[in-house]
Amino acid sequence: MNNTLKSRRETRSCLFFSEYFEEGKQMEFKVLKMITIPGDELYFLLESPGLHRLLLPAAYFSDYGIYPGMGITCLVDKINCTGRIFLEPLHPYFEAGVRYVFDVMDCMQIFDRKERPVLDYTVKDKLGKLHKARFLHTGLIQKGKTIEGVFVKTRKGVLIISDIIVINNC
Repeated sequence: MNNTLKSRRETRSCLFFSEYFEEGKQMEFKVLKMITIPGDELYFLLESPGLHRLLLPAAYFSDYGIYPGMGITCLVDKINCTGRIFLEPLHPYFEAGVRYVFDVMDCMQIFDRKERPVLDYTVKDKLGKLHKARFLHTGLIQKGKTIEGVFVKTRKGVLIISDIIVINNC
């Protein structure tokens, strides 16, 4: 099968009680409170403009400065086949499509849920803040290197960075 055809997936949308959600679109939400679901983890309880409530896992976004009472903008990242809506808050420091410089602090190979090898990086930004990151379309970049790349988005709080250039390739 052609890889181009295989990697394409139609953009999903759903009508949730008269409120329209579409993958790739940004929406404003109000953070009502933090809740713990018994036997599960901590979540932010969000309210949409149409007054619908959704849960956002708090663990992925602990360094975003999210707190009850504030408004946040989220990307509708995915709507699965059962209609479950996955939200990704916009990163508080990085803007999609902008180039940033990072120091590579660590690299570790892990396996994703489909048992494929993935390189997970820890990078430090210009302000000295550490972030988990994944680099698109690149081979191994060793610890200690400085890179420049385009911030694409976050996925579960992990920075997705593309168009990487190694600055100090010594």
